[in-house]
Amino acid sequence: MLVNMIRSFISANVRLSLALHNRLPWRFKRDFFGFYYELVADHIVGRKPAVALDAGCGRSTDFMNLLPPSKTLFIGLDYDFEELRHNRDLAHLLVADATKTLPFADGAIDFLTTRSVLEHLADTEQFFRESWRVLSPGGCAIHIFPGRNAPFAVLNRLLSDRMTNRLLSWFYPEIEGGWGFPAHYDNCSYRSVQAALRRSGFEIEHVHCRFYQATYYRAFLPAYLLFLAYDLALWMLRARRLSSQLIVIARKNGQ
Repeated sequence: MLVNMIRSFISANVRLSLALHNRLPWRFKRDFFGFYYELVADHIVGRKPAVALDAGCGRSTDFMNLLPPSKTLFIGLDYDFEELRHNRDLAHLLVADATKTLPFADGAIDFLTTRSVLEHLADTEQFFRESWRVLSPGGCAIHIFPGRNAPFAVLNRLLSDRMTNRLLSWFYPEIEGGWGFPAHYDNCSYRSVQAALRRSGFEIEHVHCRFYQATYYRAFLPAYLLFLAYDLALWMLRARRLSSQLIVIARKNGQ
C-alpha cells in the first residue's frame, strides 16, 4: 500500500513537472542529444570521412538513422562486450578500453565522436592524446557530456555509485538497462575540457552549452521548481562554467 502511494505521488509530480516543461522556451529546453545527433550527421555528410569511430558506442549509435548511404566505414568501440553486442546500428564493432591505447594506426580515423563517455573516464587527457594520434590531419572530434559543476553531477560525486543507482532506479523505474558506469567528471567543464584538448594538440572549433538539468528532479515538484529557477538564471547569465551539458567540436590541425 505504501509503495503504491509513493509511486502515485511520484507520477503526479512528474506530470506537473512535464506541464511546466512544455511551457519553457525551446532554446532553453531543446533536446540536446537530438541536437548532437544532427551535428554529427551534418559533419559526416559535409566532411565525407573515409573512417568514422564512435568511441564508447554502447548499445546504439543513433546518429546513423540521420545519414544517407555513404562509403564511410563506421566503427563502434566499447570496452563492455555486453553493451556492444546489443548495437545493431554498426556492422564493425571492437572491444577495447578507450582509456588506454586505441587499437588503430596513427592517422587511421577521419572522424571521432563520443556520447556520454568522457565523464566516465578517469584520465580524459590520455584519451584525448590517443584520439589526436589516431585522427588524420584535419580530422574532427565531437563530444557530448555532462558538466561536472551541475548540481546533479556534484551530488553524483558525493554519493556512492550504488546509492546513486538505487535512488535513480527507484524514482525512474521506466528507464531500462541500468544507469551506467561510475562517473569521474575529469576535465568535464567548460574551461577544463578545452584546456585538456588544446594540451593534446586539438583546436577548438565550437562549444555548445546547455543549462537545463531540473528534469533530474521532476519526481518531486518543489525540487524541480527550485532547480528550474537556478537553470534559467544561469541560461540568462550565460554562465558557461556552470553548464549542465556540453558539446565540444575539436579539430586536429592539418599537416
